[in-house]
Amino acid sequence: MKAYVLHQAGDLRYENWPLPELKPGWALVRVLAAGICSSDIPRIFTKGTYHFPTIPGHEFCGQVEAVHDEAHRSWVGKRIGVFPLIPCKSCMKFVSITIILAPGGMAALQTILRSQCGT
Repeated sequence: MKAYVLHQAGDLRYENWPLPELKPGWALVRVLAAGICSSDIPRIFTKGTYHFPTIPGHEFCGQVEAVHDEAHRSWVGKRIGVFPLIPCKSCMKFVSITIILAPGGMAALQTILRSQCGT
């Protein structure tokens, strides 16, 4: 698939990237739109990120293409919004809302935790 891949600060390339692995409990999402967060600009051009290479873009939406578990097949075709934060899932602030880890919105496809995905 095609993706914007950050190799180091200032070195962003549009190139081929392996398809993400679909693991149990996860969904494969076709990215339909990705936003550029103000934090993306310094990460891409000056400061870098936690590891390289990486696909930037943590604010995106898309459509579920596939799920690993057949029991969740009804999710295929659903359009979803992806929330970009990682909760602790222990404090009351986050117990009742849907949050997923979502790096890599600047790619054609991305995997996300299906159990934390909201429509």
